[in-house]
Amino acid sequence: MHLYHHQITDKISDRVGNPMVRQLVQRWHDHKPVGNTLPPVTAFAAGDLDWCWDNVMLLQQMPDDDLRYIHYGDAIADAAGFNLKGKCVSNFRSPVGKFFREKYSLCLANRSPLYTIHRADLAPTVQSWERLMLPLVDDQEQLHILAFNQPLEFRFDLLDSILRASMDGIIHLRAERDAAYHIVDFVITVLNPAAERIAALPEEKLIDHRLSELPANNLLHAVEPACRQVLDVGLSAAVELTDPRPGRYAVFTVNAVRTGDGVTVTLTNISSHKRQKQELRQALTALEVQMGERKNLQDELTRMATTDPLTGALNRRELMQRSKQEVAAARRYGRSLSLLIADIDFFKKLNDTYGHGVGDIAIRMVADICQQALRETDLVARIGGEEYVILMPEASGERAAETADRLRKTIAAATIPADGSSFSITASFGVTEWSPEDDSIETTLARADSALYDAKQAGRNRVELHMPDTQLTAVVDEAGVSADRQPSGGLQSTIRH
Repeated sequence: MHLYHHQITDKISDRVGNPMVRQLVQRWHDHKPVGNTLPPVTAFAAGDLDWCWDNVMLLQQMPDDDLRYIHYGDAIADAAGFNLKGKCVSNFRSPVGKFFREKYSLCLANRSPLYTIHRADLAPTVQSWERLMLPLVDDQEQLHILAFNQPLEFRFDLLDSILRASMDGIIHLRAERDAAYHIVDFVITVLNPAAERIAALPEEKLIDHRLSELPANNLLHAVEPACRQVLDVGLSAAVELTDPRPGRYAVFTVNAVRTGDGVTVTLTNISSHKRQKQELRQALTALEVQMGERKNLQDELTRMATTDPLTGALNRRELMQRSKQEVAAARRYGRSLSLLIADIDFFKKLNDTYGHGVGDIAIRMVADICQQALRETDLVARIGGEEYVILMPEASGERAAETADRLRKTIAAATIPADGSSFSITASFGVTEWSPEDDSIETTLARADSALYDAKQAGRNRVELHMPDTQLTAVVDEAGVSADRQPSGGLQSTIRH
């Protein structure tokens, strides 16, 4: 049979939770005379200890130094199942009897209180006892021991069921202290099967063993800082640790709470939770990537649906949609709105001479010039072949015509490489200003198209401005700007070169 035991000889009141133990220790100190003299037995008479007398044993030292029980509390007898009153300690040869012969002798030799916890088996179903031993003396200088004895205040069968059923590792570690009351080590006093699995050692190599005696890479070493914190600071501790042993992946949360002069530690394996969180993070990352890809695809589909694939300019459908919005804004706020149509001159001849590949280069170049030279609020669209439409919000017809002329000059100055050499192109522009009298943007567009036709008929590489009826026409040329009213039909302006 293995006897588990634990003893405390100093600072008992600080280290033991039972208030009756603390009260008895205080009474012993209160009645202890100065010097090495012990408190008198009379200070611990039955009448003074009615609150604990049923849990008290009183032993008297015999001439042969044996100890005889002269009082054996009823509560102790009921719990133990026998009454030892009148018997001597030497009559008992069991490990428990031997244990208490040693402790009684130590108590008398030290002439100071001694507190013990003992359990006569490894299995926690055997009840544990706490015992406080107080050395006393009678008026004949005969030594006595008052022993307060009580079963610990919990059901070990219930505790055993809880410990064995728990999926968490549960360990109790008792602090081992030096003479200066400093913690030098921890002794394992209780652990459940889950803790055995976590420690990867059998029970017999853990119970009553110090942490310092375990293999260097054992996981239980990692709980020592938390245990020290609990006992030093007096607060519970919660930390997270990873199994340090090679080839093992395990993450635990460690919760430590003070229990007397020890610590109860709960080890909860959160490895699967960690993996699930990691998998969730990976899934969320993958989802974000997918959502990003989906958005990119949606953006690409939107771009394909709204832009011309060759130039990146708006297509005709998107232009008409945006034009309606700009017309609504111009009508509501009384703003100007102008529209330009540009067409590359002699484009068919260019294609026939240099091929469609060079023709595409020319188409892209004109679109790029327009997009780079215009404001961010201006809209550039390719509506077919070599023809472009530019919508200019908050711009008068005269200003739009001036803008068209700058574009015309820039296009004419640009060169296109072909067959080892280069050539330049020109473009014609038709410009108009939207009028509140226009039935729709198509009406405005038709007027600009008419101006483009006039530009083509007048020799190309030029800008024609057709203003709506009832408005003044602006003639823009090298000499400046002047105003003149056309006598009939649509008012026209020409930028001459």
